[in-house]
Amino acid sequence: MLLALQKYDITVSYLSGKKLIVADFLSRAPMNETECVEYENVDIYSLREKELCNMFETINQIEGLDFKNTTIERIKQETDNDEILQRLIEVIKKGWPRHKENLQCDDLYEYWEFRDELSVDNGVILRSDTILIPKSMRSEMLTRIHKAHQGKDQCIRKARASLFWPRMSHDIEQKVKSCSTCNAYPMSPRHLPMQTHETPSLPWERVAADVFHVDENNYIIVVDYYSDYFEIEKLNSLSAAHMILCMKKIFAIHGVPNVLVTDGAPQFINDLFKTFASQWEFTHITSSPLHSQGNGKAESAVKIAKQIIKKTRLEGVDPFAAILEWRNSPTGNTSVSPVQKLMSRKTRSFVPVVSKQLQPNIVVGVPEAIDLRKRTYKYYYDKKARNLPDLEIGQGVRVKPQERGRPWMRGRVEDKLTPRSYVVKTANSTIRRNREYLVPSYEPPPLLPISCPSPTPEPPPTLLPINCPSPTPRVPQVVSPVPVHNPTLPRVFTQQLPRTTKSGRVIKTPDRWSYARH
Repeated sequence: MLLALQKYDITVSYLSGKKLIVADFLSRAPMNETECVEYENVDIYSLREKELCNMFETINQIEGLDFKNTTIERIKQETDNDEILQRLIEVIKKGWPRHKENLQCDDLYEYWEFRDELSVDNGVILRSDTILIPKSMRSEMLTRIHKAHQGKDQCIRKARASLFWPRMSHDIEQKVKSCSTCNAYPMSPRHLPMQTHETPSLPWERVAADVFHVDENNYIIVVDYYSDYFEIEKLNSLSAAHMILCMKKIFAIHGVPNVLVTDGAPQFINDLFKTFASQWEFTHITSSPLHSQGNGKAESAVKIAKQIIKKTRLEGVDPFAAILEWRNSPTGNTSVSPVQKLMSRKTRSFVPVVSKQLQPNIVVGVPEAIDLRKRTYKYYYDKKARNLPDLEIGQGVRVKPQERGRPWMRGRVEDKLTPRSYVVKTANSTIRRNREYLVPSYEPPPLLPISCPSPTPEPPPTLLPINCPSPTPRVPQVVSPVPVHNPTLPRVFTQQLPRTTKSGRVIKTPDRWSYARH
């Protein structure tokens, strides 16, 4: 072996075993062939000049970044002017201490987690292949990142590809939340879980009313929550006096209910109707404006009544005959009709029946059947619904407009009526809205009056009353106009809401996953 190595100029040095490279599989499996392949025209070069070697060995990471030279020069200049970053450069060049507490500057603690990834190139601090932005330029970079008004996640992904600074993700999230343009066109929140009305135990104990229009004719409908039975009266006028007269006629036939639910139309919230409710001793409850689900029983009855009126008018038959047949038809996958649940008997119609079937027969198990149907509807509806966090009084919000495609109005929460109904003050008026039509806004407080982003103001919706508790169960609740508060300085909530799962459990991020907060 020594004779074979005589033709080589070899310098032998000793290395301990732990520094030796472990031989791979191929080096221990030599080939059986002994032929030596000779290559012709092979040139071997050696780089001996130091400058030439440095040119091949040095890598300039700044040249590979997608920034204009002017931007890089500004970052260099701001880095030179930043005292904290200059201390950081000094620590990077000299080496980090063994323990975090040994850092001479407390402002460098936030860079401790990234110490193995930080480097300096031509006066610019890099974390791997991303640029550390000085504090004086972070606001400008946030504006550039959010220039397309994308969502939080897209902006964070775009920024992480080339930029870095501590708590960058948090700053981007706050930038997106406080953007007035994005808040003017937000995504509609998901539906809230279904809330059902209390199941009545008696017929005509709880009823709902609504006004609808068919072919330039106005009607009022009153439907029973217990039996689904409804009464229709044609309105010659939309005045409250004429509508009250029609309701008195219906109540004189079936009796006075304990509770009347309406959508809060102008005919239902005036002084004349409050007097009518007080004299006839029933409680009047209103749902949130524009939220048809709050008065869903009446809306469902309106849909059925409209279909009957339109089809009978097209066919040229009597609509009351069709309504009579509908009342005698079993509903809700049961063998009992609405008129049977209300009157405990069938009414004689155009379908012949034996006299025995017209005899009174008390229907039992109706509340249980209603509860079962409610639970079934709620089970399937809540699969695509989730709870939304409550809004605080004084919190800034955006209100969904009545017309599609228009900017959401800017407002402030003034009062909370029910678990999902809020009184909101906008630039034009004070309105009431359901939680589904409100989106929290983290914009800076505007100067009063609140400016609306829409070029033309939206017509102010009708103000609904606040229902106050009544002294007796059959005395109607006293309604009064919503007071308008004028605080000198509105409360602004800028804290970040906790992240929750679909079921409502608060998500707690482990402390060891510190990178998730940057």
